Amino acid sequence: MKIKSLRYSIILAAIVLTAIGIACIYLPPSGVIIYAFDQNPAGIDESNECVSFHNPSNESVDIGNWTFESTHGTTVIEWIAKGTTRYPGAYCAGTPFYRWLDNSEEAIIIRHLKR
Repeated sequence: MKIKSLRYSIILAAIVLTAIGIACIYLPPSGVIIYAFDQNPAGIDESNECVSFHNPSNESVDIGNWTFESTHGTTVIEWIAKGTTRYPGAYCAGTPFYRWLDNSEEAIIIRHLKR
């Protein structure tokens, strides 16, 4: 009987620790993350390079006046239009009309600039 009780205790502890671990996954304060980007699309780069954002949280997030920035070579800063909202679970893509990402060694930063 003790072995069965111990087995259930171990299983319960594993479930609780897993739930705590999932709850503690780090998300930025806003919850919005860069989900994907394409820095070297097939064909020409202009108007085809893109970055995708995702709001995995359970709340809407106003990302108006935020920026997404490239960091390699010539730095580019793109503003997200005021009043833009990402609803819970929503995805969106940003695609400037010019080449803004280098084809290697690139990083993209999303910033919440308070104005």
